Amino acid sequence: QMGRSYLGILDHVLGSFSLVDIPFTSLSNITSTGSILYVEGESPKHSLSIMKIAIEENEIAVKDVCIIWTSSSLTSTEYNPFFSSPEIIEFTTKVPGQTGFAYLYMPENWNYRGPEGEKPPLLVRSH
Repeated sequence: QMGRSYLGILDHVLGSFSLVDIPFTSLSNITSTGSILYVEGESPKHSLSIMKIAIEENEIAVKDVCIIWTSSSLTSTEYNPFFSSPEIIEFTTKVPGQTGFAYLYMPENWNYRGPEGEKPPLLVRSH
């Protein structure tokens, strides 16, 4: 939704859906075994990680959430001042009635300031 990934639990008997609160904004691989979900994901503040989510089967609710593996040993809080958090922007496309979404990362580094009157570089990555 708007360029962000979400994870939810669907109770097909009751016809209800509830979002699972996890720190990832991008999800890729999801697998399950019994009442355990394993989710691969990342976010601006979390490097690629695997999260284990225990589901309370009788209540269709989350029992426990923990990151069991991460691709980086760096602690994100130590380096947060050097990385900008994305802002989700919406833009028009060539297809009538459809919009596109993108992450916009504004410059962020409290240790550096560019020359007066000069705009920061803009890097664009398309996929």
